[in-house]
Amino acid sequence: MEVLRWFFSCTAPRHLLAWAAVLLLADVALNFAIIHLVPYTEIDWIAYMQEVGGVVEEGQFDYSHLRGDTGPLVYPGGFVWIFAALFYLTDKGEDIRLAQYCFLLLHTACMVVLVLVYMRFNATSSSSSSSSSSSSSSSSSSSSSSSTTSS
Repeated sequence: MEVLRWFFSCTAPRHLLAWAAVLLLADVALNFAIIHLVPYTEIDWIAYMQEVGGVVEEGQFDYSHLRGDTGPLVYPGGFVWIFAALFYLTDKGEDIRLAQYCFLLLHTACMVVLVLVYMRFNATSSSSSSSSSSSSSSSSSSSSSSSTTSS
């Protein structure tokens, strides 16, 4: 029972930043371990680099001519430009470990944004709920006191 009391006291909004930091660090550590310990499985990386290579190396912008081992390029232009940056960063897709670190960085950035949004929402909702509950309790106490004075 004492452990539960301790756990719930640690999950209070005032501890949110510390918990978020611990979870983010654990997430980065886990992803780092996965990158280093789990063998790389090729799914579509080579095909993506082939498709993007048609744009960056050949200057081809006609989607009907952009192909990889898995078929034609079907992703929108934003995909092409994002993966073009990865194409250059990873030596035409050869440095897969660097690509994995790039995706780890992107994933971590998304998690940080998620935590910041959550913290902002949590802070706003707790302050608005506490102010609304205090105003409702003061209005109910004032109405109860006025009803007792009129009798």
